[in-house]
Amino acid sequence: MSNTPTFYAYLLLFVMSCAQVFQVQGQTSPINGEQNQANSPAPVQCPADLKLITVPEGFIESGSFNGYIHLNSATSIVMTSIEHINFIRLCAGMTPEFFAQNGLTLNEEKEFTSRENVPGKYYKSSFEIDEIPHVRYIVFSGDLNRTLWLNITYPKMFEALISAEVTAIIESIKAPVSDEK
Repeated sequence: MSNTPTFYAYLLLFVMSCAQVFQVQGQTSPINGEQNQANSPAPVQCPADLKLITVPEGFIESGSFNGYIHLNSATSIVMTSIEHINFIRLCAGMTPEFFAQNGLTLNEEKEFTSRENVPGKYYKSSFEIDEIPHVRYIVFSGDLNRTLWLNITYPKMFEALISAEVTAIIESIKAPVSDEK
């Protein structure tokens, strides 16, 4: 197979992108700041239900993190649920300092409502790994008590192919079924 070196190069690029995703989540997150109220439960991060989004053809469930990958474009979608906090409070933590601490350049921020009437906001940012430009969408959506957090990351060279797919993913966000009464 003559494309084997190219495939391994993209696979390496993908793994490095995933490592950066985990690094961003591990170093600083918008919930590491002040508590919203003294008597509120602390926010809790946990794996999100993968059924809360619909992914385009070619994305497969990852065995390395909670989310999906697309091997041909080195795209990753990391999905996290944050309990006891709404996305509006999380968005308040998306400051210039947050982006600077995580080595991200903010390119766009936009509010949205999915086809399932789930409100949210996304931040499109850029960064480099080994001199290769990447794009990351940080997406928050949810209700009064919980937030779905998506980190969608891909090499910028695939922007023309992935951009519409990211929009479709964001538009597909579904509301989680609450078991609280």
